[in-house]
Amino acid sequence: MSTTGCGGCPQGNGAGWCNGDCEWRNSKCVAKPGVGVFLRIDNLKKGAKDTVLNLNEVTAYDKDGKVIAPLTTSMSSELRSRNGVKNCHDGLTNSGGYCHSGPKDQNPVLVFGYRAGVDISKIVVVNRVLPHSWFAERIVGATIRICSDPECTKKVLFSGTFGSI
Repeated sequence: MSTTGCGGCPQGNGAGWCNGDCEWRNSKCVAKPGVGVFLRIDNLKKGAKDTVLNLNEVTAYDKDGKVIAPLTTSMSSELRSRNGVKNCHDGLTNSGGYCHSGPKDQNPVLVFGYRAGVDISKIVVVNRVLPHSWFAERIVGATIRICSDPECTKKVLFSGTFGSI
């Protein structure tokens, strides 16, 4: 996935660079079918101690309080493979696992894709706060949105900003 959308994913490199919420179809990188609702966290504020996504868990729930599993997940970069996006939706909040974007990523982005027509009524984001309390401040000011496309350029269904704890 790329912040420029599925069309920008391959960057001229072909199918091997088309991934995340996108797939290679008819010689083009396009959104995966069946995915119609996207949760996106981005726009971290510059000038913090460091500008990285460093989260413990992100969970979406339906109106009955049931967990909605994402069909697709992507993060713009990873610090190490053990800190990948899979750790942000593994159902574990105290395991020491977390997702962490790379330190050179100027605009870290986390995107979860859900089936078309899903009704997300609640999102719980568990921030990583240990071993340093300043970890918690990394997310302050970032946006969280629910949209009809992975870049949130079309229909935004919900938009919020992370505040201080």
